[in-house]
Amino acid sequence: MWWERQGLGDDARAEDVARAIAATGWLRTLAGADVYIAARARCPGMTRAELDASVARGDLRVLPAVRCCIYLVPTRFVADLLALNAGPWRKQTEKELAKANAKLATVETTADAVMSVLAAPMTTDAIRKALPAGSIPSFGEAGKKAGLSSPLPLALRLLEFDGRIERTLEGGRLDTDRYLWRTAQWTVPAAAPDDATRLANVVTAFLDFAGPSTLEHIASWSGRPQRDLKPILETIRAEPVTIEGVGDAFAQRGDIDCAHEALLPLGIRLLAFEDSAEARAAFLEKRDPTWRWR
Repeated sequence: MWWERQGLGDDARAEDVARAIAATGWLRTLAGADVYIAARARCPGMTRAELDASVARGDLRVLPAVRCCIYLVPTRFVADLLALNAGPWRKQTEKELAKANAKLATVETTADAVMSVLAAPMTTDAIRKALPAGSIPSFGEAGKKAGLSSPLPLALRLLEFDGRIERTLEGGRLDTDRYLWRTAQWTVPAAAPDDATRLANVVTAFLDFAGPSTLEHIASWSGRPQRDLKPILETIRAEPVTIEGVGDAFAQRGDIDCAHEALLPLGIRLLAFEDSAEARAAFLEKRDPTWRWR
């Protein structure tokens, strides 16, 4: 069932890459070929240009997702993910700024300055050069010790979480860690009204494409404490199951029947280094060293 849910089975393969990723799991983007390899494993025959085009259209978006790691995700989850990340990011950023003898107000002022010059898509370096001299203060030696040299990177993240700017691909390709920033243009569904509902939406999506998962695995993927996830699993009415060799887990309603009907995985699939299926295998091997992907 895990094999099928990851879109690796012959019957589970999709032709449309955006739909394939929505159904089989969000993909990490690591400034290399990994994202293309992972997408092609689920969508045979896909070209690099097709995946890049899905991002250019806004069908898929590159943004901080779970654990604030950069993922390629379907548009319908963008607002929930940004809202979920915004609160924890602000708290952590305020702590880091305090070490640099600075406050979030400085970042907010820089963010307003960025919006004043962002007339066209620009790289971070281009934004820095376009800003008036002296508009980006240095955090000095205290900032260097805290790992913060200036408020500009923080201002860009703040604007992204606020939905005022969005990242696009420099050169139109995903195999880069350099992005062009522009004022928000894509239309996305509104975020759920509260964090509990947003987290429920994200966990539901995970169980949809991951299949039965332990609480530890859900927490590891989402970056959320297990104590916060337990009530969420109750809210979405996830069913408790037992996985042989692994232990207690949770599944979507109806997944138990699907698991019994699933065919054994056959064949060989080329996966990326940070592929979600490989991540599951590594997690399960820690629980049961005899377990392997075949």
